Amino acid sequence: MDIDGERESLVVMASKDPVRTAFAALSDPTRRAILERLAAGEAGVVELAAASTLTQPAITKHLEVLERAGFVARARDGTRRPARLQLEGLAPVEDRLRRAHGEWSDRLDRLEAHLAARGETDEQGAPMSESRAAVDVRSATPVETLVIERTLNGTPERVFDAFTDPEQLQQWWWPNGFTCPAAEVDLRVGGTYRIAMEWPDVIPVEARFSHHMAGEYYVIDRPHRLVMSGWAVNDEQGELFATLIEVTFEACDGGTALTVRQSYLEPLPPAGAMAGAEQGWSEQLGKLDRLLGH
Repeated sequence: MDIDGERESLVVMASKDPVRTAFAALSDPTRRAILERLAAGEAGVVELAAASTLTQPAITKHLEVLERAGFVARARDGTRRPARLQLEGLAPVEDRLRRAHGEWSDRLDRLEAHLAARGETDEQGAPMSESRAAVDVRSATPVETLVIERTLNGTPERVFDAFTDPEQLQQWWWPNGFTCPAAEVDLRVGGTYRIAMEWPDVIPVEARFSHHMAGEYYVIDRPHRLVMSGWAVNDEQGELFATLIEVTFEACDGGTALTVRQSYLEPLPPAGAMAGAEQGWSEQLGKLDRLLGH
């Protein structure tokens, strides 16, 4: 890893989006391990290097990335510069999550009021499941479409299988810092999938919410094309938004030319989620590429 280049990119990112800076800093397992160690108390470069396989200069560069992201503070103590944990870097993340939670709570309240006014609620006042089934992502007009193109290290067959095999999905789905504790796939037209999400340990428990992605398969043409719906689901509030995802796989000199088209429908996700979608795909496809390279 080029830590110097990464450090420079984080400086640029910090002036644009502190949330992206925070997640970029947390994406590296070495830096997460450093934060876990500092949670037990301050430590110097020598101590941190002794607990890892990295050199002291490498540890210093990782600390600089964490310091710029607001997760670590260092002060000189004689000849030492011990690092201590600070959580200023989490402030923009928590703020973004609170605002997104508030936006969706308001939207769902308005939706429930609208359905109640039309007499489409059950006796307990909860929206009936038919209200969601009425939205067909295959025929609805997209409001926005995100297109991601990337060349991956593997044959189309292998890349296609990585998108549809639960064990492989657990190893690469979700952006850096997040993990997939469980994946379920019923690979047939009309079958469904469910991909669970687990938050990084450094995110405070009170800032987390139970979340997963789910959908239905519409086209399964191995190893050329995969079309499915993609629902972002908050386990407490239900479906947050729906998308249509089309993935194509084409053999090329470098392996497989992958194209992902994700079409967003009304209601759109919060602005923060939309802004981070491209980076999210880029990071998880990077994890997939590393998996395929093994």
